Amino acid sequence: MKRIVLFFCLLFTINTQAQTWIDQNAIWHYEYTGVAEWGYFTYEYVQDTMVGGQLCQEIVHKKHTFMLSAPPNSQTVYLGPNTIKKHYTYVSGDTVFYQDNGEFFVHVNYGANIGDTWIISTTHNGNSYCNDTSIVEVIDTGSVVINTNTYRTVTLSTLEGSSYFMSGLFVERFGKMNVNWGSSQLFPIYMECDTNVIQEYYALKFRCFEDDSFPLYHPSAEDCDYPLQELSIGGFDQLMLEIYPNPAKETVNIKNLNLHEVSDVYLTDFNGKKMKTTFTQIQGSVVFDMSAISPGIYFLNVVKGDQRQILKVLKE
Repeated sequence: MKRIVLFFCLLFTINTQAQTWIDQNAIWHYEYTGVAEWGYFTYEYVQDTMVGGQLCQEIVHKKHTFMLSAPPNSQTVYLGPNTIKKHYTYVSGDTVFYQDNGEFFVHVNYGANIGDTWIISTTHNGNSYCNDTSIVEVIDTGSVVINTNTYRTVTLSTLEGSSYFMSGLFVERFGKMNVNWGSSQLFPIYMECDTNVIQEYYALKFRCFEDDSFPLYHPSAEDCDYPLQELSIGGFDQLMLEIYPNPAKETVNIKNLNLHEVSDVYLTDFNGKKMKTTFTQIQGSVVFDMSAISPGIYFLNVVKGDQRQILKVLKE
């Protein structure tokens, strides 16, 4: 009996060390910089759900943007968390799979060897210079020690002509963990194949990760949402203001906003001009009418004392 118990204890230890993917409530932070803006992306594992007959992790991708307001009184402003996309993943052996356009593809195979390739998408991005099929190649393998545990790594490069790309260092259990600046995100993104066109990509690097069975890992030792801490607008962060639909046609909803708890709410155009809009409180959300506003990019300003949160709105 002792030998049987010892065997199962050893087996449990091996399986724990060899965990391929995330646990419940996993969340990543990736710092980014772009043209006239900066901030961070988050990917958050929110629930398990069935997709195409497969039990998957639902991972919500959000963008937290900061930029300078118009001169002469330029200040750093927060444009709010905007949901980019929902991703779905599952694990089989050494391989993490993810869904793209209704079909599952290999995301990362941590048992791969140098020179191995796999398809990450068959969706065409509409660019005539790109191929229908997007392929990545393993250009290096290795291991890394994090919190005394050893994890396998693969370094990926996207083959020329692919419509979507995904590159850089991927670490078993964690996913994309580049500590230096790069342009690839956790999941594949659009790629410009025409070499005559200069494509502006965000520069990104890994900042933080944690889940229910792994403590916060942040190599930089800075706050994961450091720009919010610097602006001292934690109250707005806790409100988690979100707008939907975005882009909008007639009306926009502001989730988790109470007009009685803020100083002012208004809409401005790209030049800072206030637009005439009507705001209506409906339970836990606020609805404002954009039907009379011309198509374009606008900024929703929510003011609370000396704090301000700004969310970008696209009117179709």
